[in-house]
Amino acid sequence: SKFVFNLDSRKEIRGDLGIPEHALVIGTIGRAEFNKGPDIFLGVCEDILCRYTDIWVLVVGRNWEAFLEKARTESEGLSDCNFCIVSEALEVEGYYSAMDIFLSASRNEGTQNALLEAMSCERVCVVTDVGDARHVLGNPSLVWVDGDQKHLSASVSRVVSMSRDERNRTGKAARDRVVESFSLDYEYQMLSEIFYGGDTIETETSSRLS
Repeated sequence: SKFVFNLDSRKEIRGDLGIPEHALVIGTIGRAEFNKGPDIFLGVCEDILCRYTDIWVLVVGRNWEAFLEKARTESEGLSDCNFCIVSEALEVEGYYSAMDIFLSASRNEGTQNALLEAMSCERVCVVTDVGDARHVLGNPSLVWVDGDQKHLSASVSRVVSMSRDERNRTGKAARDRVVESFSLDYEYQMLSEIFYGGDTIETETSSRLS
């Protein structure tokens, strides 16, 4: 219930960052460290920015400035005018709403909270095939399988080429998957079935937690 798409937050954050209302925004949330693949993320964004117009990039998290500075010394594809960094934010849900595509280029993950949050906010997600990402996303066509940056860029390109209606439908399906398969009630149910046979602890657990 906390991570929901909010049109007002989208307009406010885009306005504060100078992102045009009509622009398509690729974004990610999380600290920039090697396992998170910030270099891969920036490489994909550079490729997309060079091929399409009206594309902006939004990253929220620590340490992105250093990676971006290095990338800019090696290429002119990542310009100041279309790249926004928010170093840290206590309340990140509004930033998901400001994005259109959530991109995770991680080299290593478990169950990625940011992916679940982005899906819950109805964002179209493109992720690397690490940890539980394939299972969480539930859409193999948007999973980077073989570790090739060009193929990850191709997956993002497919989303960029979607119509707005198609992206909206994909985003709504992503939220439906989170609600149906990763809600707290569903987790309680599954754990009850594992440990207690499914019907002896459910009421007691729900009552105690509420």
